[in-house]
Amino acid sequence: SGLVIMNNYSTNTKILPKDKHNSWEATYASTSRTVLRIMRFIDFIRTLYQNMLNNREDSLSSCASNSYAKELGPHHIWIVRQAVKIGLYTSPARETFITSSK
Repeated sequence: SGLVIMNNYSTNTKILPKDKHNSWEATYASTSRTVLRIMRFIDFIRTLYQNMLNNREDSLSSCASNSYAKELGPHHIWIVRQAVKIGLYTSPARETFITSSK
């Protein structure tokens, strides 16, 4: 999330006119937006673990895909959803994830 904010910051400073580079508009970070994103991420993690408990035969990738589609996907644009879908194929095996989470 911090990386995304910094990435957006550098993009925004390139777009803003020179007189606004040092203004509050260039460095503004909404606390309420950040809290909302954290809450959405926590909902995603909760749903992921619920899926893993309720569907013990499904792969981690399948559980994560379903959780993402339910909790985070509706808040992302199409290209981000597609990138996440591709990225989830690289998820480790379910057993590896559980072992490393202990």
